[in-house]
Amino acid sequence: MIKFFRKIRQSLLSEGKFTQYLKYAVGEVILVSVGILIAFQVNQWNEKQKDKELEHNLLMDVIEGLQVDLLSINACLQMQVQINNSQNIFIGWLDSDLPYHDTISVHLATASFYSDFLVHQGAYETLKQFGMRSIRNDSLRKQITYLYEVVYVEYLDMLETYRHNMVMTRPHIDHHVNEMSWNPQQPIIIHDLAKMKADNELRFNYGTLQNIGETLPLWRTPKTMAEIEKTINMINQELNQDQ
Repeated sequence: MIKFFRKIRQSLLSEGKFTQYLKYAVGEVILVSVGILIAFQVNQWNEKQKDKELEHNLLMDVIEGLQVDLLSINACLQMQVQINNSQNIFIGWLDSDLPYHDTISVHLATASFYSDFLVHQGAYETLKQFGMRSIRNDSLRKQITYLYEVVYVEYLDMLETYRHNMVMTRPHIDHHVNEMSWNPQQPIIIHDLAKMKADNELRFNYGTLQNIGETLPLWRTPKTMAEIEKTINMINQELNQDQ
């Protein structure tokens, strides 16, 4: 194409048609400039499409992880409700003159358990590697960061506090029983019932566990679930806008 244009210019010069040569040269410059501009715009459009595709894939990965988290934390909520209920029953039994029986054994086992939660943050780590600016929506970007860096951290800290207190409590219960069993068909045997009920430190530790545990289903877990759902909804809205 360049050789073709060059031949035309040389032909006009050899024929002495300077005015036409100048007009042609100016037109050629304009044509080339327009071509460069179009190519630049096409390249920019392609880059924007690549950025959109990357953002879409990153958000899809994040939302998949959040959906798994939502199922997991809901299971934790149900488990914690059962644990709290068993702790209430076991503490009530400790404070009473009621005899020990298999039902109390089941509640003792459940009261000595704790729920665990694992954040699926692989997609979030990938997002940070690509740069949070990959998410164009400022509000969505801030919400995702808030969920992973604040809400999840606070929830996991509360679970760790509960777990730590459970670890501290276990030695106080272990020397009162033969072994800890979560099988209803194998009741826990208490060595000395009167001694166990007179153990004020044991009563204090389970009461503390109960107080910490009740905050989880009352407000900490529901708040975390609400923020997960809010983030999922915001991501879905963003994805639907690009369709």
